[in-house]
Amino acid sequence: MRKHPFRKAVEDGASRNDLVKLLSPDAEILAPMLTKPVAGAQQVLSIIGHAVRIAGPIEYLHECADTRQACTILVDGEDGLIGRRFTT
Repeated sequence: MRKHPFRKAVEDGASRNDLVKLLSPDAEILAPMLTKPVAGAQQVLSIIGHAVRIAGPIEYLHECADTRQACTILVDGEDGLIGRRFTT
């Protein structure tokens, strides 16, 4: 499967200007650490930038491109038990 342009840009270290061109002007980001969705391409990119500085570098392990399916992410704790579950 071909890599999504956003994934490729992030993994290749694209500039902020290049990344923002990949986002819709009304793009939204929903994340567990946010109390509400953040909207707008520049604001979304700002959140992603903070995430990279805090926890980076970002490495994508899997990519799903079928809009008819959901994606579930399981995060294991140090004890090997599922500590978090996210579904989109």
